[in-house]
Amino acid sequence: MDQKQQTQGLLFVSGVIFQAIEYMTAAFRWANQQAGVPDGVFWRNLFLPTQKDPLEARRDGWDPERCPDQPYAKLDFQACVKYLLYGGERRLPPPETGYAEDSVNVLRAFGLGTRALPRGGTQPVRPYLGVLHTALSLRNANFHGNVDTIKNVTLESLEGDLKKLEDLLAPFARKEGWLGDLQPLPAFWKETWEAFRGSFGSPPVSLAELGQEIFLSEEAALSPGQMQALERAAEQAGLVCRDGKVYPQGEDWPAVKRMLTQAPAVAALLGVRAGGGAAAPQAGQAGTGVLAAVPAGPAALLRRCGAALPQQRAVLSALLDHFTVLVDESIFLAQEGRDFLNQRLAPLLNERREKLRVDESVVNTLFKSFRGSAPYRPLELSELALTGLTPDQIEDMQAQRREEHRTAKNAVKALRYLRQRGCLEVLFSPADSTHSYDNLPCLADRFPAVRFLVLTMDRQLAEELKSRPNAVAAKPELDAQNLRLYRASKPAWSAMLEGRVDAPAPVRSAVSAPAPVPPKPKAPEPPAEVLRVPDGAKKVLSIRELPGTGSAVTAVWPDGTRREFRLGRPLGKAGGEGVVYTLGGSQPLAVKIYHRNQLTQERREKLRHMVRVNPDIQGLCWPQALVFNGSGEWAGFLMPRVENGRELCQTVYKPGRDNRTLKALNWDRTSLARIAANMAGTFARMHQRGILMGDVNPRNFMVGADCGVYFVDCDSYQFEGFPCPVRSDRYTPPEILRAVKRAGQESYNYIRTLDHERYSMAVVLFEILMLGKSPYESRNTDSENVLEAIMDGNFPYPFRAAGDDGTARRTDQAPAGRWREIWSHMTYQVKAGFHGTFTGSARQSAGDWERILREYIRQIELGHSSSALFPEGFKDIDNTMLNKTCSQCRTPYTIDEETYQRRSARHEADLCPTHYIMFHNFRNRKRRDVCAQCGAEIEVPVSVWLDRRQRGRDILCPACFARARG
Repeated sequence: MDQKQQTQGLLFVSGVIFQAIEYMTAAFRWANQQAGVPDGVFWRNLFLPTQKDPLEARRDGWDPERCPDQPYAKLDFQACVKYLLYGGERRLPPPETGYAEDSVNVLRAFGLGTRALPRGGTQPVRPYLGVLHTALSLRNANFHGNVDTIKNVTLESLEGDLKKLEDLLAPFARKEGWLGDLQPLPAFWKETWEAFRGSFGSPPVSLAELGQEIFLSEEAALSPGQMQALERAAEQAGLVCRDGKVYPQGEDWPAVKRMLTQAPAVAALLGVRAGGGAAAPQAGQAGTGVLAAVPAGPAALLRRCGAALPQQRAVLSALLDHFTVLVDESIFLAQEGRDFLNQRLAPLLNERREKLRVDESVVNTLFKSFRGSAPYRPLELSELALTGLTPDQIEDMQAQRREEHRTAKNAVKALRYLRQRGCLEVLFSPADSTHSYDNLPCLADRFPAVRFLVLTMDRQLAEELKSRPNAVAAKPELDAQNLRLYRASKPAWSAMLEGRVDAPAPVRSAVSAPAPVPPKPKAPEPPAEVLRVPDGAKKVLSIRELPGTGSAVTAVWPDGTRREFRLGRPLGKAGGEGVVYTLGGSQPLAVKIYHRNQLTQERREKLRHMVRVNPDIQGLCWPQALVFNGSGEWAGFLMPRVENGRELCQTVYKPGRDNRTLKALNWDRTSLARIAANMAGTFARMHQRGILMGDVNPRNFMVGADCGVYFVDCDSYQFEGFPCPVRSDRYTPPEILRAVKRAGQESYNYIRTLDHERYSMAVVLFEILMLGKSPYESRNTDSENVLEAIMDGNFPYPFRAAGDDGTARRTDQAPAGRWREIWSHMTYQVKAGFHGTFTGSARQSAGDWERILREYIRQIELGHSSSALFPEGFKDIDNTMLNKTCSQCRTPYTIDEETYQRRSARHEADLCPTHYIMFHNFRNRKRRDVCAQCGAEIEVPVSVWLDRRQRGRDILCPACFARARG
């Protein structure tokens, strides 16, 4: 970072500090109001003597007896922190006794807890005590910085400062009802981190630290084998590594860890399947995979247990039969929780070949606690002494750090023990939060058909799960003899075991015994519910006047803002659902007005939810507001308008004669790869937020001259349980087409899964690179039977997998023309991704495709792959290509030496790919003729007939031909 960026970084953190003051003072005001502490008492208590004056207001000339109108507004960041850190030590003057209770009320109101000091007074419990001390040092560094301080600012230090502030406010985020007009804290931190990374980028992370989290190792250094495997995995994933640090290139850290975990070198050491991972099921996948639902079974044993569940094998087996068991970090941090996991649960899980599930945030929190709780070093102890702390206080803090570090180390050991025994599975977080108390309720919401048993020592988490009918919370008792249900979970527990109508179906939390590997990989078949049409309100709403050009409409935003617009000209032709209009003036907005028969109640509720939850993804034309006609009747929605963009199907898919459409835009193959990479990047960000396009086809994309990609028609996306109502057959996965064909019905309103979307996305990416050519069109396939080729998985392009010695037979039925040569010039990773997707062996994620295509762009720029839209000849990889001239059209072409020798042995003419395919197809066609010697009527292959005519030889029947040769 240069000095300007370093200064901007300090200003950025300072701005966040000022916002943190607003949240903290609002929390103080609310807590004291709840406890009945008047503003005057609060103001007077600020001036009470203590070892550390929280406010030091006397030097500012303030009068303790004259309370200002807004006393809480007088607190700065340092005073806010000291108000929590030292407030409990303020002694009331005689004749009153005891201590001021206002700051203690705050600690209790937000569940922070207090502990008594040996010399009197109260103090926050650890580890929040350490958070407050680091917050004080943070304030001093940002508000008393000098030139040397600015020079030492790095991305890592800025990120560390923001994390300290997030830890400082984290306890307040779990309490509801006190924010008032302030933005919810999770949303505030999401925007803050996005703004930080947008301005400064993502800081690098030590490869060794990533390895500790991946291998669940609490040791100071990884083994040489682990480090070597990690470096090899980083190289294969295309990550930038310098000086032992990993530098992100647009990926978030969970995605980076996922790539490293799934790399073959690391996966072999972890004992997991390479390329698979332990990803949490995505939206729409309830009832499949890890969390698959099974028919309800008898639960009499569990009914008899009541609130106390004896840790007997029969009871634990019944729990595993009826629940998916999740564990949060508090279980690992408690001794009784670790004893229960290691001694009771792990042996049973191994015997049943089942796994315990933990959210990814649990692993991150435990390792963060382990690394952040290391005892103070001598230099740090000397710095603490300079802050004015007494030796006794410093010794107390050091003892706390040692205890916290010991606890965190034992927790990581328990985590690693379970991983080594093969009974632990890490689920990727379903939400953006880094806290399990956010992710676990979100997981229960996303999979309502799954029963969850959450093991936790956190009572507040149990209270938050109370509103989820499919989740119950329990904790091991101190005597390690029973699991005790929390009071908040008892209603849901009773409802599930009694089999009420509104209770979710039980699940079998197990990974079944490994099935034998099939001889040939097949495309995955859809679950039974894939053809289920979700229940929804299909009622068509009445509307007296449908707005058109010149009509006045009113847009209403979720916050109640209303604005009137006048509709302009239509954008393009009317679609099957409605018409899109421009707006008057130069505003980059458009309005979609639905046809009368499309104004259904289900669609209105879906749009109402979409405008409330805007994912704010660049390039996504997401609905912004609902639109009503002059009578106040709902008619459509407002969305961003793409400026200077053209439909994908009118550019890449229709390049024009001699590619004049693309040449006018100055596009080459690099441009095509950039369009595909940009599209994959937007898909990746959508999938991270649980959004599926559903109807993936080229009509739903717009491209700009700068190769930017814009996603339109977002109202049809599958989002938060609302299905996508349309589909295109050529972009539908083969397992869905086969299921529809078996059922003998047309089903469009089925629930998509992430795997379905990966297939549809890959089809569009292939067609972009192939200028509109479908991946299943072969030399023997026309447009009528492409669907049959899709269902059969007949991908016509050749591919030699890594390790193939060439003896395996490879399909080469690529269509006539230059398509085979385009395929030849693609990189191995691109061809491997397409081959795996279209043969059913493996489907790449959107993030993987973005990385693969970015590397393809780099290879083109380096000159290792052709940049031409239609490359001339095949790519010579092994220096075995021969330059030949076609005997028919006299066009130069290239051919590999092995193929040329094979054709020469059959006495075939030198033919370019186009003419060779023509003659190859002519072999299967017959022509009736007459033998030139005996006059017999015969059938001759067209290829033979053409060859003999071109050579000036007679057409002979087989008998005459044999006599002529004899």
